Amino acid sequence: YPLASPRPAPPPAQDEPLCGSGALWVMLPGGDPLCAEHWRLRRCWLTKDGVFCISTSATSVTKSSGGLLISPFAGGEPQQLPLEPGATFRELGDDEAARPFAFTVAASPGGGLSTARSLELAAGSEEQRDEWL
Repeated sequence: YPLASPRPAPPPAQDEPLCGSGALWVMLPGGDPLCAEHWRLRRCWLTKDGVFCISTSATSVTKSSGGLLISPFAGGEPQQLPLEPGATFRELGDDEAARPFAFTVAASPGGGLSTARSLELAAGSEEQRDEWL
């Protein structure tokens, strides 16, 4: 088995209350949903203000003569998607995504967005997906 696997960043440290937080598989921008290599495990959260956030932080693992060096999570502003009234959520079928329990979140124009924007996500279980939907 691999010594290091992609792990999501820890939960966000913020003063703002959250509606939910968890690790989700996130489709890379421009990726193919049917290609498992185009998905990355990331920490995601939804703020009480309706902003869906995705951590862009990830660890770095390097091998040296002394063993493995695991760097701490690198900072970086999270990707944010404001969800206004009219945002839609839809389960994706097995023929639409390589990851099980996949779904899409589509934000309606507004909240600073000039056009609708969507994210493809996948949960670790049916129950986790249902919590996000």
